[in-house]
Amino acid sequence: MKRPWPQGLAAGFTARLPERFQDGKLPFVFFCMMLLVVVSLTFSLFNPYPYGSAFQVVFAALILGLLWLLYRGVALEIILHVMCFMSLIYLLNAARLSGGVFSLRLLWLMVIPVMSYYVMGPRSGLAWLIVTGLSTSLMGYLTLTGVGVEMSAV
Repeated sequence: MKRPWPQGLAAGFTARLPERFQDGKLPFVFFCMMLLVVVSLTFSLFNPYPYGSAFQVVFAALILGLLWLLYRGVALEIILHVMCFMSLIYLLNAARLSGGVFSLRLLWLMVIPVMSYYVMGPRSGLAWLIVTGLSTSLMGYLTLTGVGVEMSAV
């Protein structure tokens, strides 16, 4: 029986990955991390904010470094917790530079606990949900007091 085309596409993608990335959830992790690299580098070309482009290029380089560490055998949980932390810092800085708690970039914080839950389990997902909730509250407080938040018209 013929496979549906999405399964065939996924199987073809997985077969072309290095052997280390072909087991379990690693193809999904590899795809998501590479997607973040491509999106970050693409947005660095069109970023209107000061120092935003450099920050995005550094973020992409750090993700590639994490992929290399994963390839070299570092535990997946360690890599993903570092990735979640880097994403949190990246998104909070982007929100800080573009309006604080009113920035649409802050909405991307909800991806962190969802990805953590899917790849690492419910305990990790709940922990990252609490961390992102507290971070959003902190961003709201900083926006309210006007400390360190740039309200831009861009």
